[in-house]
Amino acid sequence: MKQNVVGGAVLAVVAALVVALGQVLGLDLQHVALVGAALGAVIGLVPDRTPLARVIGLLAGVLAGWLGYALRAALLPDSASGRAVAALLVVVVCLAVCVATGTRVPLWSLLVGVAAVVAAYEETYTRLAVHVRARVAHRGDHRAAGRRVRVPGHRLPRAAGRGQPLARAPRRRRLARPVGAPRRRRPLTEKAL
Repeated sequence: MKQNVVGGAVLAVVAALVVALGQVLGLDLQHVALVGAALGAVIGLVPDRTPLARVIGLLAGVLAGWLGYALRAALLPDSASGRAVAALLVVVVCLAVCVATGTRVPLWSLLVGVAAVVAAYEETYTRLAVHVRARVAHRGDHRAAGRRVRVPGHRLPRAAGRGQPLARAPRRRRLARPVGAPRRRRPLTEKAL
C-alpha cells in the first residue's frame, strides 16, 4: 500500500508539472499529460512481470499503434471498415509480440501502449484526415492523400531544384477536332466581309 501511495503522489506531482510547464510554453498538454499519467500509473503500479517487461510491452504497443495509423493513412479507406481492419491488425501484432516473447511481455502492457497512442493522436488524425480529403476533393490531387496514384493523362510535377517549390506540369491542350480530320469551313457572313 505504501508503494501505491508514494507512486501515486509522485505521479500527481509530475502530471501537474507537465501541465503547468505546457501552459507556460504555450503547448496544449492537458489531455495528453493526464492520459500519459494514467497509463504510466498502470504500467508502474500493476505487479505483473518485471518492470522492464512492462516498459518493453508499452513501447512495443506504441509502435503497434503507430503502425495502425500508418496503415490507415496509406492503405485503408477512412471508414468504419478501414478502422476495424486497422484495429484487428494492431491487436494481432500485439498478440504476435506476446507469443514471440513467450508471454514474458504481457499482452495488457502492449494494449496500454496502443491505448496511449490512440488517446493522444486519434483526434488529430481525424482532423487531419478531413483536411486531406477536402484538399483532394478541391484540387483533384490524389498525391495529397499520401498516395501516388497514376491517373491517365496526368503527369507528376518535377522539382525545380533543392528548396524550390514544385513546378506545375504543363496542361495538355484539347484539340477542337481529331487529328487528321478535315477542317470544317464556315460560310462567309456579312461580318466576315
